[in-house]
Amino acid sequence: KNGCQRSAINSGEVIEWAIKRKFMIIYAEDYTVEEQVSIFTSCKMLVGIHGAGMSNMVYMDSRSKVLEIMPSTGYNPAIEELAHSCGHKYGYLVFKSLSSKQEMKIDLNLIDAALELYKM
Repeated sequence: KNGCQRSAINSGEVIEWAIKRKFMIIYAEDYTVEEQVSIFTSCKMLVGIHGAGMSNMVYMDSRSKVLEIMPSTGYNPAIEELAHSCGHKYGYLVFKSLSSKQEMKIDLNLIDAALELYKM
């Protein structure tokens, strides 16, 4: 979400990109735990900005794929380690932090390239 910790300043473009590629756009904090479990149980590929909501990957099938988007400041390997422990295929992209809230401008061409590179 715009203005939140670790958000995309070009979120409109990101949402449009995701819709064109038939991704479901969710903000985990907007759902109950039961709804999150239901959503992530059927998730085959998770693309998201580093944060607690990505930990819902534990409900995904072990053959699922995870692409994490991280700010250039405040590196934390927790999501990568969780993905590997769940058996997921994992990749990541790092974008420059533009503020103390770790806002980023996400380059959608790089996400496309990463999805191709990681065979996602």
